[in-house]
Amino acid sequence: MSDDPKTPLSTFRAPRSRQKILIVDDKEANLIALEKVLRQVDAEVIKARSGDDALKAVLNHDFALLILDVQMPGMDGYELASHLRGDDTTKVIPIVFVTAALADEQHMFKGYEAGGMDYIVKPYAPKILVGKVKVFLEMDHYRRELQMHRDHLEALVAERTAELKERERYFRSLMRNMHENIVVIDKDYVITDCNNPFSRRVGKMRDEIIGKHCYEVPHGYTEPCAADDEQCPLREVFETGEPRNVQHVHTHADASKVYVDILLSPMKDESGRVTHIVEAIRDISKRKRAEEHRLVMEAQLRQSQKLESIGTLAGVVAHEINNPINGIMNYAQLILDKLGSDSPVSEYATEIGKETERVAMIVRNLLSFARHEEQADSKARMCDIVETTLSLIQTIIRHDQITLEVNVPEDLPSIRGRSQQIQQVFMNLLTNARDALNGKYEGFDEDKRLVISSHILNKNCQQWVRTTVEDQGPGIPEEVQDRMFDPFYTTKPRDKGTGLGLSISHGIVKDHGGELSVETKVGEWTRFHVDLPVGGSDA
Repeated sequence: MSDDPKTPLSTFRAPRSRQKILIVDDKEANLIALEKVLRQVDAEVIKARSGDDALKAVLNHDFALLILDVQMPGMDGYELASHLRGDDTTKVIPIVFVTAALADEQHMFKGYEAGGMDYIVKPYAPKILVGKVKVFLEMDHYRRELQMHRDHLEALVAERTAELKERERYFRSLMRNMHENIVVIDKDYVITDCNNPFSRRVGKMRDEIIGKHCYEVPHGYTEPCAADDEQCPLREVFETGEPRNVQHVHTHADASKVYVDILLSPMKDESGRVTHIVEAIRDISKRKRAEEHRLVMEAQLRQSQKLESIGTLAGVVAHEINNPINGIMNYAQLILDKLGSDSPVSEYATEIGKETERVAMIVRNLLSFARHEEQADSKARMCDIVETTLSLIQTIIRHDQITLEVNVPEDLPSIRGRSQQIQQVFMNLLTNARDALNGKYEGFDEDKRLVISSHILNKNCQQWVRTTVEDQGPGIPEEVQDRMFDPFYTTKPRDKGTGLGLSISHGIVKDHGGELSVETKVGEWTRFHVDLPVGGSDA
C-alpha cells in the first residue's frame, strides 16, 4: 500500500476476483433450477439444503450474495437472515428471499425486517432474477473497494497522526533550544510558550512567563509596552494575517545600544484566522555596529543576484510546471469520478503518462529558452497549436462548467516558430481565463464562456495571424493593466502564482516577432490578442 497522500484512491481498487453466491433451499430440484439460471452470471454458486448448512458455508466462504428460500424445516429463511444480520462478519452480505408462497405484503415486510434487500416471488422471469443478481454483485464489488479505501485512509491517518506528533515533539524541542529567542503569543496577547534562551534573557523561569500578557514582560529586550499601544506590531499581524519583520534599538543607561531583529509569524487555523503569533527575536548588535550600511547593501545585492541567476529560472520552471501537474491531478480525479463507468481506467492512465511527458518537455524547453539557446523554427498551423493545447486543458475547463467556443479555421496561413513555446503561451492565457471565470462565477452560468478565435490581420504591410483568448470574467483593473507584463507582478496569492506567466508569454511572442496585447472592460470581459507574422511557402 502506498503512503503517498497524493496517490488517488483508484490506485487501490479491489481486484475483480470471481464472486460467490450461496443459494439455500430444502428442495434439491429448486436448487438445481436456480443454479441453472445463475449460470448466466459470472459467479461461483454454492448450495445449502438447510439453515444450519448455510451457517457452516458462510464460515468457510466469503459470499457476495445470499439467496434464501423462506419456508424450510427447522430454521426458516427469516430466522437464518436474522442470525446472519446479528454477526458482524456476515451482516454486510446482501440477502434476497425467493419463495413460491407467503407473497403478501405482511410477509414481504417481515423479510425486509429480517434483513433482506429484495423479495422475489415464484414464478419469476429468469432475466429479471439475473438482472437483480448482477446489481447485487456489482454492489458487493464496490462495497469491498470502499472498504479497502477506508482501510487505506485509516492507516494513512494513523501514520500521519504519528508523524505529526513526532514532528510536534521535535519542533517543540528545537524551539526551546534554538539560539533565537522564541515567544508564542495568543489572540489575547498572552504568552503561551517560550524557549529557554528567552527565559534566560528576561531572567525568569518559563512558568513565570507563560500566562503573562506580552506587555507585562520585557519584550524584544525593550521595556514592556503599553497594553493599549496602537502602534503594536502584534496588533497589525493579528488584523492583517501577514508576517512582519521589525527591528528595535534599546539604549542602556551607559548609552550602549542593543539591536534586535524580530520576525512576527502568524499561526492560522483551518478558516485562515490568526490564532497565535510566533516571535523570533535575534540579537544583531555586533553585526549592526560593525557594518550596518554595508550589510544592507550586500543584502540587496544578494537578493538581486538570486533573482537574476536562480530565482527567475526556478520561478519560470515552477510556474509552467503548475499546468501539467494540474492536469495530472485532474486526470487522477477523473479516474476516481469514472469508477463504475464503461470507460476503461487504462485510458486515463495513458493520459496521465502523456501529461508527465509534457512536464519534462516544458522543463527542457524553458531551460533552453532561459539560456537563449537557438531552437529550430518550423512551419505550424494555428489550428494544430490550439488543438494540442486544448487537449491538455479542455477537460479541466469543462469540469469547471465553462462553455468553450473555438473558431480557428484550418485554412489560415501557417506561421513559423517553435510550436511548443506558442502552446505554452496559450496554456497560460487559457489558465488565467479559467481562473478569472471561476473567480466571477461559482458554478454554471450562461455567461461563463471562454472563446478562442483566429483570423488574418493586415498591418504594417504584412499579413499576421491574430488569435484571441476572450473570457467573460471580471476584467482587469486599470492599475493592474500597467504592470501585468512586469516580471514577478501578480494579483494571485503566493501559492497560486509567481507573476512570471504573462511576462514569459510576452517574451516568447516577442521572440517570434509577434505582439501580445490586451483589451478589457472591467466587470465584463478580457481579450488577449496573440499576433504572429505569417511565414512559410504556403503563406
